[in-house]
Amino acid sequence: MKISTLPQVVIRNNYLQLLFVFVAFILMIITSFFFIGRILQNRLLSEADQLLYSAESNVKAGLSEAETTLLNSYYAVQNMIERKVSRKEILNYLTLTTQWMRKPSHGLMSYNGIYGYINGEFYDGIGLKPGKDYIPQTMPWYQAGVRSGKFVSYTVPYRDLRTGNTIVSVVRNIDINNGDMVGILAVDIDIDWLVKYIGSIALAPGGYGMLLNQNLTLITHPDSTLVGYQLQDLGGAYQDIADTLRSGGKVSAAKITNPDGSSAIVFFKHIFNKWYIGIVTPQNEFYQDLYKTSQILTVLGLILALLLSFILWRLSAERTHAVEKSMNLEQALIKTMAELVECRDGITGGHIDRTQRGVKILLDEIKKHRIYYEQTKDWDIDLITRSSQLHDIGKISIEDRILKKPGKLDDVEFEEMKKHTTFGEKIITKIETMTKENDFLKYAKILAVSHHEKWDGTGYPKGLKEHDIPLLGRIMAIADVYDALVSDRSYKEAFTHEEAVRIIAENKEKHFDPHLIEIFLGVSDRFK
Repeated sequence: MKISTLPQVVIRNNYLQLLFVFVAFILMIITSFFFIGRILQNRLLSEADQLLYSAESNVKAGLSEAETTLLNSYYAVQNMIERKVSRKEILNYLTLTTQWMRKPSHGLMSYNGIYGYINGEFYDGIGLKPGKDYIPQTMPWYQAGVRSGKFVSYTVPYRDLRTGNTIVSVVRNIDINNGDMVGILAVDIDIDWLVKYIGSIALAPGGYGMLLNQNLTLITHPDSTLVGYQLQDLGGAYQDIADTLRSGGKVSAAKITNPDGSSAIVFFKHIFNKWYIGIVTPQNEFYQDLYKTSQILTVLGLILALLLSFILWRLSAERTHAVEKSMNLEQALIKTMAELVECRDGITGGHIDRTQRGVKILLDEIKKHRIYYEQTKDWDIDLITRSSQLHDIGKISIEDRILKKPGKLDDVEFEEMKKHTTFGEKIITKIETMTKENDFLKYAKILAVSHHEKWDGTGYPKGLKEHDIPLLGRIMAIADVYDALVSDRSYKEAFTHEEAVRIIAENKEKHFDPHLIEIFLGVSDRFK
């Protein structure tokens, strides 16, 4: 490992931790978003309820005096009719009541006054002075009164003949003790104040209010051309909202799409006189605080994630650098130990380097073809490759007279030479007792003790056979024998690559694992 590759190493070794950091912060942001979002949404819903209740109170305050005056006048007129007082007395009462209502001190709204239609005659308490073409039965106040029965009712807004302003009439049938309807009383209210007030109520910029009567007819709307239309006539999702309101359902924070394609959040409240107050707010404005909060959380989360990742990066880089130095030292020690063996065994030359490369070729192919998969799936190929340098470490314990003998060893000397496998096992075992357990030494010990075992059981030191021989030993045997065959020795000349491959192939199922020989034959050119 080189220092120049440190960033890549840090990423490779810590990408799961870095990924975990970002995933954790993403989850934190999402959780916080929903938690804070719920709080903000509840606050918005509460604000909407408060605004609707406030609007209802103001509308009630504006209309209650008119209703009270109408009802008081109803009982007074009803009593006059039953007492059969003169028409002049009834008209005089209505005129005086109108004068009282028109005083600026009475209520939030402007009142045109009170008038009626009794026993087929129009009682002009407001000074309308209609012409002969004035037919009360065709007027909105009369028709609303007929429909209202014995209850107070309101007309839809209409144009006042006297002032030209937009008014709403509050009406009540007049019935006498026998239950017969003898007329209708009406109070006219100038709703300019109501129009301005309802239009101004909003939860956020761009929002507005609307007022609807019991039939969902628009009484007020920012677009005055829509006054008198039904709610469903606004198009879009208002048809569904109208159906919900007619069925007695509640509409709170419903998302709709306006005819112009924009999204809005709407609230509707059924108020005291059976009218409805509606609040419409552009969706982006309604959730503006939520959007800003999510942006702030995202930025803070990203900053914290980057900061924590940077800290993790620095700590990991320092740790990786320390490990790198340790591995470089380890590699240097291993290389030195292997070269000590080569220095004592002058005949092997670059044997250790070449066998290391051969082992790496075989390991890569075994992994690629998934041979002996269960045994190799958890192997660290780089670690095994490095540990293969110590396969002949036991030769350090062999006497020079044998190790450096120029000719072929006799039987006694060969028996002594065989011991380098067990010597290597003991040396590595002793090192293990002085260090923490690690795979490097485990691999090295297996390679040292088993690389001279043979498939048919004629190898040494233990005479193991077939699959009893560790797989690492069977792999090392091929790389070790190949290099021995193509190298010069005091007792033989080097074989050619082709001859070495042929000899190894002929010893399949004798010296070598047949499955591994098939792998070797497929990559033998790379050995050359």
